Amino acid sequence: MVVNTRKSQFGKYLVNCNNLSELGFKEWLFSPGMLFNNREKWWLKGGKRTTMHEGIDVCHYRNQDNRICYLDKNTVVPVIYSGYVVQVNRDFLGTSAYLQHNIRNRDGRVLYSVYAHTKLYADIVVGRFVKEGGAIATIADRGCRKGTISEHLHLTLMWLPEGFPTEKLNWKTICDRSEVDLFDPNEFVVW
Repeated sequence: MVVNTRKSQFGKYLVNCNNLSELGFKEWLFSPGMLFNNREKWWLKGGKRTTMHEGIDVCHYRNQDNRICYLDKNTVVPVIYSGYVVQVNRDFLGTSAYLQHNIRNRDGRVLYSVYAHTKLYADIVVGRFVKEGGAIATIADRGCRKGTISEHLHLTLMWLPEGFPTEKLNWKTICDRSEVDLFDPNEFVVW
């Protein structure tokens, strides 16, 4: 259950932090496999994921010349809403940062965001407060070659019970939907 709250200008923050307007940014592009709860792989030769996608992957955009452009290891990652860093751990492509926000749903659950496949800035540690739109990382450098998974940002949004032990946050916990209520980031993000 989502509360009526102001949608984040996250897409705009991503454009502004990376000066994409100067590169002729026109629109973000998402294939079905990049979207929330989708079972399709959008990388390599496609196929099925082992679980439903836990968030949204941001990888490429179209510019004013209708050319498709890709994000890379220099892409700066902003946060969706102001909040505190409550957990940091490795993921299979880089590092994940978990932020707790002062937003609750009608059931009293607390909003958390996860920024995965990143290289965090040195000062982004547990306990750090970050303002909405503030930069926390760059996208992890995968040294990608043609035919492999492209460098991208994975964004997950979820509701957790008040007092959830944040030291237990990791990808295994996120995939256990008995306590974690994942939802489509598009409910809170303006692209």
